[in-house]
Formats: sequence, structure tokens, C-alpha cells
Amino acid sequence: MAPKIGDDVYIGPGAKIFGNIEIADNIAIGANSVVNKSFYEKGISIAGVPAKKINNKGSEGMIISATEILSVPNSQEAIDRVTVIE
Repeated sequence: MAPKIGDDVYIGPGAKIFGNIEIADNIAIGANSVVNKSFYEKGISIAGVPAKKINNKGSEGMIISATEILSVPNSQEAIDRVTVIE
């Protein structure tokens, strides 16, 4: 079976997600992480090999909808609003 990914999940570049697992809503997955177990707690950030919870920031502010980008006259302004996992 394939992983089940919740709503508004940020998946960092190079992250690998595999197995019969579930990722809750509003989770941020760090770049190059390996996710091989389920994370049911909403609004957290996970990272590492294997992935583990690193903080409670989650994906809030990291997801930009296409309609939001189109509504901003300068698309760079919308992109600049995004925060980065530290």
C-alpha cells in the first residue's frame, strides 16, 4: 500500500516517504528525510534519517495556494511570505 498524506503537508526536497504509513495534516517534512513510520500528530515538523519529530511548527506559512500566488501582483511577494524550517 502507498503512504496516506494529509492536507497541507510540506514535503522538503529529496524527502523519501514509503510504506503503509499515514502523515497527519499540516506536517512539515524536512529535506532529505526518510519517513518510514506514521505520524498522527497534526501541525508538527519532522526530519532526519529516520524521521522524528523536531518541533511543533508544522507547515503553517509554508504552503502557498495557486490562487494566492495569482492574486498577488508580484508573485515574488507571495513566495517571500513563506517561512523556512530552521
